[in-house]
Amino acid sequence: MENSILRYLKGCDGELYGRIVRTLKVYRGIDFEAIGQEDVMVVSPDKALEYSGEEGDKYFKVWMAGERIAWCTWANTLVDSHFRWNAKARGENKRDNGDLLGNEPYVSAYLKSYDAVKECSTVYMFPFAAFGKKEKVDVEKESKVMEAAKAARVVMAGSEEERAHKERMKQMEMDRKLRQEEMKRARKERERQREREEEKEEERREAEEERRREEAVRAEVKQIMAMQLNDSDPKQLTRELLELSAKIDAINIKDFFNSKTGAALRGKFRSGLIVLKTIDPHNPMIREMEAMQGKWRMKAAFPFILMGVAVVLMLILEKLGIID
Repeated sequence: MENSILRYLKGCDGELYGRIVRTLKVYRGIDFEAIGQEDVMVVSPDKALEYSGEEGDKYFKVWMAGERIAWCTWANTLVDSHFRWNAKARGENKRDNGDLLGNEPYVSAYLKSYDAVKECSTVYMFPFAAFGKKEKVDVEKESKVMEAAKAARVVMAGSEEERAHKERMKQMEMDRKLRQEEMKRARKERERQREREEEKEEERREAEEERRREEAVRAEVKQIMAMQLNDSDPKQLTRELLELSAKIDAINIKDFFNSKTGAALRGKFRSGLIVLKTIDPHNPMIREMEAMQGKWRMKAAFPFILMGVAVVLMLILEKLGIID
């Protein structure tokens, strides 16, 4: 009985199929087409990878990507048309990566990573023990067979068995695409979860920074309020008031508008300035310090001024009928 799997492979890629037949016949001394269909194992890519090491050496594998032959391996190692597998060997035993049994871009992807098997849908595993044996033949004679194979591409016959096999291949391809979609969705969900965690961590860091900043401001204000202004030495009091004004100017505007913080600092400065006016009424710095107080009053009143402007603007727009 004809092996419909072999006919299917031949129909998928007649040229590459011919190379496989020739390679196994010439360099392994076996007849690829003499194997029975019942001896061929049809497995998933993940399952095929499990057959490695000594157990994997018992099989020749043909990896399919849909209806294309992606690559061929001995166990899980790529082989060339001389059945050489060792890419690190020297001399005649070195594998030729430019002559591998397979098709691009699949071969290059597999050379880079085993992850390339995700692109495959099915793997046909041929046990070497099940092949019919033949004597090794002359390479030159077989090369003529290869040339003839290149000129032909056989289309699968429409037998019930072959149609059923093709349906199974389509189903396995659909299953592979579904697995890929599930993997993509899972990857996107992991990315979204990571983004959410990063956002939470960023919010936590910002909250922690804000807490530390507020603690630093409170400590600074506490230190300023604890300052004892000299009420007997005008020069010393002047230096202390100038130092206090610099600290008030350095306060964050948010803290400046805080009624407790801003009012407490401005009140301390105002008390010190009253003392300076009393003990040294002709001090040239008094006018500048009064100007500072005026600037602070404007700064403190800014939110209320802004609110008042907004109210006036709303009334004007309402009167003009622009808003109800």
